Amino acid sequence: MINGFENITKPLTVIESAQVKHFVVIFHKCKGKELAVTSTQLIHHWKQQGRKMNGVTIRKIVHYIRERGLVRRLCASDNGYYVEMDDEKLKAYLHSLRQRMSSIKKVHDALQIQLNEPEDSQIKLPYKDD
Repeated sequence: MINGFENITKPLTVIESAQVKHFVVIFHKCKGKELAVTSTQLIHHWKQQGRKMNGVTIRKIVHYIRERGLVRRLCASDNGYYVEMDDEKLKAYLHSLRQRMSSIKKVHDALQIQLNEPEDSQIKLPYKDD
């Protein structure tokens, strides 16, 4: 589990585990960004079947599926979840993931520096002399 994100990184419950196969079937039909399925659509799908689903649970199940490679090339965007069939587009998606990792690392590094600084140290703002 990741500290501070226990809800989405703790192991799947028995009920969530039972949903995985249904997600896999749905995602295999989402070939290409134009056929993406959104969290809202997934929630609605489960609601129609009399089941509860929320965004946190969806992200948790998607993470489980991606980590284990149960749906190859499963990507996500503002359009929803989809299987990227085009190699160049998948490479662009991987580049986007690296950019996000780099951004998170920058925040980590800045906080690490702040941890090692005295509490009363001043923030140094960039100054441009006009």
